[in-house]
This record gives sequence, structure tokens and C-alpha cells, in this order.
Amino acid sequence: MEIMVTVALVAVLARLALPTYQSYVLRGKVSQAFSQLASWSIGMQQVYQDNRSYASGGATTCLSSGAGAAPSTNTGDFSYSCSNMAATTFTLTATGKSGTSVAGYTYSVDQNGARTTVTPAGATFPSSPAGASCWVASSSGACY
Repeated sequence: MEIMVTVALVAVLARLALPTYQSYVLRGKVSQAFSQLASWSIGMQQVYQDNRSYASGGATTCLSSGAGAAPSTNTGDFSYSCSNMAATTFTLTATGKSGTSVAGYTYSVDQNGARTTVTPAGATFPSSPAGASCWVASSSGACY
């Protein structure tokens, strides 16, 4: 009888703790994307200051953002890309790889610092609220 109570108690605790742990792990993974995007965005602003154009260096400059050799754009749980490269615009995007806990999550930032979050249906984190410029990194929808 004592073993059954112990097993039931462990099952209840696991049921409560597992979603919290999974959310914690997910927050850690998306923070890596935020860090990369913020770093490259700052680098792109430096490219603009130096050249008066974001497009002058193309996608290679976008992903290396003046930090030397371009890092891999397909590492960890996210793939990174640059788009909308023109004289006065750029968009940096981190897309969660399939088969990972961040599959379908997409975070982006543009030349104005406008941040967007797009999450798949049924995701732990919601997408950015309408009209908000933020990256969502928690199930509460808190913006960063």
C-alpha cells in the first residue's frame, strides 16, 4: 500500500513539474535566438553607419555583421537568415528547426528594431500581440 501511495505521489509531482521544466528549457532555447538576432542587428547598424547602406555587404555582411568570419547560419535549434536587404532595410530571422522543441517558432527583427514572434498553432508561447513590437519568450506572453 505504501508503495502505491509513493508511486501515485511521484506521478502527480511529475505531471506538475514536467510542463514547467519544458517551458524553462524552451525559454533557454529562444533566448539564444534573441541573443544572435540582437547581436547581428547591432552589427547591421554599424554596417549602415560605415556605408550608408545595409545592402552594401549583402547577406554575408548581414550574418557576420562586421564580427569577422560569418558564423554558421544553421546551428543549434534555429536557422538564421537575412532578407529584405536594401539600402535602407533589412530583416533578420531565426526559424526553429523541425524536430526540435522550437520547431515552427519564428523570431525576426528589422532595421527599425521592430521585433516579431510567430509561433505554430498549439505552441507553448503565443505570437506577438497585434501592434506590439516584441519577442515573446514565455507562456504568459510577456514581451522582450
